[in-house]
Parts: sequence; structure tokens; C-alpha cells
Amino acid sequence: MTVPQGKVIYLHSQSDYLKDYLFHYPSIGIPELSLVCSESKRIVSKWGMGLLFYAYDQPLHCEWFDPRRDSIYIPSIHVFKLWHGWKRCMGGATVILNVLETVEDQYCGHGPSKTFTRSIQSGYFKDVRAIDLAMLTIKCEAVHWDEEHDAYGEEGRVGVVGLDDKRLPTMLRPIFNDIRGSYKDRMDLLRNMAHRRPSCLLKQLHDQWDGDLKFLFEEQWLISQLRAPDAKYFGQLFTGVTFGYKGRRRALNREHHVIRRLIAEMPEIRPVIVFDRTPTPVPDDTTGPRRWSNRDGRDGLEVVSNRRGMVLAYDLYEGRRSQYS
Repeated sequence: MTVPQGKVIYLHSQSDYLKDYLFHYPSIGIPELSLVCSESKRIVSKWGMGLLFYAYDQPLHCEWFDPRRDSIYIPSIHVFKLWHGWKRCMGGATVILNVLETVEDQYCGHGPSKTFTRSIQSGYFKDVRAIDLAMLTIKCEAVHWDEEHDAYGEEGRVGVVGLDDKRLPTMLRPIFNDIRGSYKDRMDLLRNMAHRRPSCLLKQLHDQWDGDLKFLFEEQWLISQLRAPDAKYFGQLFTGVTFGYKGRRRALNREHHVIRRLIAEMPEIRPVIVFDRTPTPVPDDTTGPRRWSNRDGRDGLEVVSNRRGMVLAYDLYEGRRSQYS
């Protein structure tokens, strides 16, 4: 009862911390219970640990992390790979990821999923208890719900709501109203609004999850866990079902005893919607959005999301767009 309530630890980019951490990202120290006596300190240390973030040997930020209660929100897998030392931290934890950064499919190819796969094989997600896959991320600072429908909790900056949560239609309604109000006339609204009502959006997200995204994520996770199987039964691990970029990947045979064992060890997978009211980083270059320095200049989430219908409006900057693209 005396330890802090669970919170979401938001992994920002190093440049954001360097620029804004004193104002936007105050450090969260160890629980006061640890200062009472040696017994309480021992108990608190058993439950949690201190995370200290460095950049260029400069300490930027610290967080007290309790894997039983807290979640780690990774808005960009590219940002996550810049922070090191997670191998001993993830046991029993819940991780929040953008689903489109974890899968390989015909829309985004294998770019984001390769980074995710390398993170798995490096041991960063070892012993993770649950993975919340963000089907939609909504930047929303102005909406205030009643206590029953609040997404954030006390002083929370990021809220995570399961895709099956009955509160979602009510929570999404004022956000839809704000979007509708941003269009000049009805024809502009009809031409640009991807979904007419919250129920239409939720149905689309359920269809995407049940249609292939759940399968794609599971395949990505399982194939990343395979470690040089015996050549004599290697061919038995795969089926004739193809998927991924240009159909180059073969689905695993889930009846094989090796794959069944990996499935039993797989963390709990949950589709969610993320409500984010953290300050949106302002790029140094005000002429356009911040871009990653990869070949095509973007991480592809905006295009992929639009083609999958996973945005509230096609021309909304926030929407399901990654703030790091």
C-alpha cells in the first residue's frame, strides 16, 4: 500500500531528453519507503530498480522501475535500440509497442521488423510478461473524461486501454468531435475522414487484429526465438503458407513440438489503444517533421497506417503517425 502506483515509463529519444528533460521529463526517484529502515529498503529493492539514462556519458534522467506494476512504452523501436542495458530489467515487465513496428508485411516490408527482431535476439525482451501492441496512438491533451472513463489515472501522461474495453466508444467520441470541427465544410469532412464514428474505427481495428496482425506478430516473435534447429527436422518447422514482404516468409508449423514449446513461452499479447498527452517534441528544423536518416527519410508508419485504415483522419499529423517519422 505504501509503494507508488503503477505508471508508464515513456522512452523518449536522447535528443528530447537533452533538450527538454528538466521541464517535461522530471526524474522519479526511489520510493520513500526505502528510506524508512533497512527492512523496508530491502523489500523495495527486491520489487524494483533504478534506471539511469545516459547520453554521451552525461546523466539525463532517472526512473524507479517496478516490473510488477509499471509498463515501458516504446513509441519507436528505433529509439529503444539507442538505450542500452535492458537485458537485466525486463523480467516480469509489460512492454507497449507500436504493432506496425513489429511485423513484416506487404505494406512496410521488413525494415521496422528487422530492428524489432534484433532487439529480441539481443535479449532485450527476455522474460517479458506481457506485450501491449498499440493498434492506434492518439495524441490528446485537451480531452478530460469523467472518473469512470479516464484513460490516464492520477497525473498520468500516457493511458493504455484494451481494444475490447467497453469504455472506448465514449472515450473516443470527444476526439472525433474535435476532428470533425477542424474541417471547413461537410464535403471536406466526408472526403478526408477515414472513419465516421468510433464504432467504425473500433470495428476496423478488430478486423485488422483478427485478420492478420496478431498472426504476423506471433510469427515474428516465434521465428526470432529459433536458435539453429537440427537440420534433420528443420524443414518440418515450416508450412507452405507464405506471408510478409512479397510473400518471402513461410509460416511456422505450430503443431511441431519445438514451435509448441516456443508458443508456451511467448508473453501475453494484447491489442490496445494508447492515449498520449506528453508534449510533442518540436523539431529543430521547423520547415518539416523530424525524419530518421534512413534511405527513404521516414519510418513508413504513416503510409502503412493509412493503407490499413488505422488512423482517425488521413491528413491528421497526430493520428496513427509516429512522432519520430
